[in-house]
Amino acid sequence: MAAFLIPSYLLSTALYGLLFTSIYLLLTTGLTLIFGTLKLVNFAHGDLMVLGAFIAFLFVTLEGWSPYLAMIPAVLVIAGFGVLIYRFTLKPAARTSPVNMILITIGVSYVLENGLAYYFLPVYRTGVEIPSPLRGTGILLPGNVLLTYDDLSIILISWAIMVALYYWLFRTNQGIAIRALSQNPVGASISGIDASRLGYLTFIVGSALAAIAGTLYGIAFTFDPFTGILLTLMAFAVMILGGVGSIPGTMVGSAIIGFAESFISYYMGETWGEAIAFIILALILLVRPSGIFRGG
Repeated sequence: MAAFLIPSYLLSTALYGLLFTSIYLLLTTGLTLIFGTLKLVNFAHGDLMVLGAFIAFLFVTLEGWSPYLAMIPAVLVIAGFGVLIYRFTLKPAARTSPVNMILITIGVSYVLENGLAYYFLPVYRTGVEIPSPLRGTGILLPGNVLLTYDDLSIILISWAIMVALYYWLFRTNQGIAIRALSQNPVGASISGIDASRLGYLTFIVGSALAAIAGTLYGIAFTFDPFTGILLTLMAFAVMILGGVGSIPGTMVGSAIIGFAESFISYYMGETWGEAIAFIILALILLVRPSGIFRGG
């Protein structure tokens, strides 16, 4: 019987799709929050994610931390990096041409990738994973499909963070102020909202989401100093597909790309799985140039 007719394969591939979706959702939500609020493009976002994964990896392998606790130092360090990138590159570049912003963040990406390569490649010749004591254990589902505790934890943590983020954005004064700044920067400033302070806060939250996504990605998948290139492109594909600046659109885009990548990777190979995001993006933009949701 063909593989695609066997329920166990479908279930296993669907679980990987949910895993991809959860990680892309965290990564792209950070990018969407920054762009939607500040109108800043950061092509180093995926590299911040990978740097966060490497920081968590060091705490786990050298200090013996739990991989999930190692998210805490990863978040703190990457949030700090995010503030530095915002203060010394993106904030000044925002007053110039958008091309300058793109070129500067590509330069930051290049520095981060080569800095990681200089430090890690002499020691770790191949890609690494963040060790987890839960690896190989899990819940046996119908069809002898194993849902590992790591995969389950990654999915639950990702969606719990999204629920908390949604509550923060729509039910707290800070979140409402950020949404006001996103929709009408001039009006928000006139009403007394501190746009500069919220700009830093937005970049801290966006960078922290990248660090969490990186740690979870590193627990599930192998990564190396140059993994951030593809992750940045995937995040932009998800954001544009869903609608630039739209968090609901990011959720839908993450699901479309995540499940498509999983099923295409299984049936046609990993290369086509990575390429499908951009094929879907091109097809959607032909019929709906604004994305599935209008940016907001």
